[in-house]
Amino acid sequence: MPGVAFYSDRTAFEALVRIVYQLRKGTLSNHGYTLLLQFTARFAMNPADRSRVSVEKDKESKLSKFLNKPKSTANGTTPAVRQQLQ
Repeated sequence: MPGVAFYSDRTAFEALVRIVYQLRKGTLSNHGYTLLLQFTARFAMNPADRSRVSVEKDKESKLSKFLNKPKSTANGTTPAVRQQLQ
């Protein structure tokens, strides 16, 4: 999800990757499982923590709105509107 993780999270994410590697290799200790749960929560990798994450959407500029506006046809309707009318 864009806007959630930043460069400052890099070290913590690297630690999470190393812990997952140990898990898959079968060498993860009990303390490692605790750390795994903490890191997955920190990075919102479970449903409960993911529901608490909110990211502000970038405001669309007037130029972007204009350029992304559906083009109308000669009779003033867009292709999407014509399809709904059929």
